[in-house]
Amino acid sequence: MSRPVTRADLGSWRAKFFYGFGSIAYGVKDFGFGTLLLFYYNQVVGLPAAEVSLAILIVLWVDAFADPIVGQISDNLRTRWGRRHPFMYSAAIPLAISYFFLWMPPTAWGHTGTLAYLVVMAIIVRVFITMYEIPSSAMVPEMTDNYDQRTTFISVRYFFGVGAAVLM
Repeated sequence: MSRPVTRADLGSWRAKFFYGFGSIAYGVKDFGFGTLLLFYYNQVVGLPAAEVSLAILIVLWVDAFADPIVGQISDNLRTRWGRRHPFMYSAAIPLAISYFFLWMPPTAWGHTGTLAYLVVMAIIVRVFITMYEIPSSAMVPEMTDNYDQRTTFISVRYFFGVGAAVLM
């Protein structure tokens, strides 16, 4: 029989490791969107850079509205799994699938179809990453009241996120 997790256990390096490990997807997404997406859809797929940039702008505008909405819902959600975990559990697999398909645009859809595909898939990816990252980031103040522990949790989180981006 396992013992229940206490707040003291949350300060362990094991807890910090697994909390930080969850930000790998964010690091991969961030590097992909910030560095590769414009280049890939312009140079490989063949869409004009201005149109790809406009598509990314549209996606970021949608994301700017999605973040506070998900945060508000997450703050007020009450389930047996807690406030944050249902979002994180429901976003993980769809995020991986949609991120994969973001980089596999259909070749037979033509110029407009491919551009629409980029916008829709990028919005889906950003919404799923929002559904994971916003609740995940909001968990730290709920896990510990200790300033130093919070700083360590966030530091480990950034280490994994940046590490994933560098390794990508």
